[in-house]
Amino acid sequence: MTIPSLALVLGDPAGVGPELVAKVLSKQSNRQLANIAIIADKDELEKGMKIAGCRFPYEEASDISTVVFKPGVPVLFHHKNSHPAPFEYGVATEQSGVYMLETLKKPWI
Repeated sequence: MTIPSLALVLGDPAGVGPELVAKVLSKQSNRQLANIAIIADKDELEKGMKIAGCRFPYEEASDISTVVFKPGVPVLFHHKNSHPAPFEYGVATEQSGVYMLETLKKPWI
């Protein structure tokens, strides 16, 4: 059976998106449902896992054409935030909006 491929972004890094992604992907049964490509700043993904109190394994890649998905192991395409300042959690800002748009515009997925 061929499983689908899914590109996933964290949403607003100042909101609940990063920890929600962490909670969903911490369950192996969820990770088995698709080949999952995560487009996110690695630091924001790690913060989401820390806040959620859970972890999941993932590999990192920079080019989708070279990725060989392993069952249950998402692949992170690291997108470094273009603004150097940390996000202010719980506050909608231009900075977090720009980050979200940048992750959605990534050409390699």
